[in-house]
Amino acid sequence: MFLRRPAALTLCLMVVICTGCGSDEPADEKGAVEDTMRTFLNALADGNGEAACAQLTGHAQQQAIDLTVKTLNVDVATCPDALDDYVKNTGKGVADKVCGARGDDECRSLAIKTTTRVLDRTKDVEFKVQVSGNAATVGPAAGPEGYEGRLEKAQGEWLISDFRGL
Repeated sequence: MFLRRPAALTLCLMVVICTGCGSDEPADEKGAVEDTMRTFLNALADGNGEAACAQLTGHAQQQAIDLTVKTLNVDVATCPDALDDYVKNTGKGVADKVCGARGDDECRSLAIKTTTRVLDRTKDVEFKVQVSGNAATVGPAAGPEGYEGRLEKAQGEWLISDFRGL
């Protein structure tokens, strides 16, 4: 009977200690993933390509360059330049599609301002985050399925590894 008490006490103590071990890890990891995505979107909305690119893996930085070159038909060599050009010209592209060739300055100005407001609203979006080991997906909590970015954790830091789904 005497031997059972220390064993039972040790077992209870281990359960109490281990209950706290890593219990917030999934929440912490989800928060870190969300922070990375929010930092990226905020940097885009603020026109800060350098800060946005700091949230991307090398592969995703190359995606940004390739997307900008293909979409805008421009020659850019760095990720910050690519994202800066892409964001600056997104409003212009929307204006071209909405206003057509009529050259209506009021229409163009409104289309560009609307696009800027949409980017600004991404700052407050709620995310749906799924973490599995060193990989994660993140997308808007509300809205259509399929709009998500992929992240990977390297050297303790979450970085966006693929944002084509956003």
